[in-house]
Amino acid sequence: MEDQSARQIRHHIPTLTRRFYAFYIDEGLRITFFLPFFFMNLGELGLFGDPVKSVASLALGIVTYLAFRMACLYFLGASLGKLACGLRVVDRETGGELQPIQVMLRVIADELAIFFAFAPRALALFRWDRTHLSDWIAETRVVSLKEQAYIPELRPVAGSILVLLGLFWGAAAWL
Repeated sequence: MEDQSARQIRHHIPTLTRRFYAFYIDEGLRITFFLPFFFMNLGELGLFGDPVKSVASLALGIVTYLAFRMACLYFLGASLGKLACGLRVVDRETGGELQPIQVMLRVIADELAIFFAFAPRALALFRWDRTHLSDWIAETRVVSLKEQAYIPELRPVAGSILVLLGLFWGAAAWL
């Protein structure tokens, strides 16, 4: 027999569609607001400017971006894309607000996952609760703000293909 808390968690698991939309909204915001800053500094890297100044400026941009993501997650409980899609990031055990260390771990794990393309995110297809690497490291989970009748299905074939492609593309980027 299923207990009340497991049923409640299952009814608040977001659909893959909502998570994908939230991800693409966040990536669109990243490109819109932060990528121009990075390209502005590329001209100064190398022969045309002071490399120390431009690397410091680039590092400041990265730190600013990470601080922005951490502030959104800590104060709003989600990224802007997740908020737009009606999702929230909560503590895995209590379902409550995140602790500062969880916020930091989740954001850093998310950003370091870029080295493996989308493979760490594709791991969510293997789990009914749709958690992935960043959730496991920070002990969090993403929930929908409204109850729904969605019962997630495991998608091992699609997950395997996406994980392998992500690992291949991540490795190819380093060669």
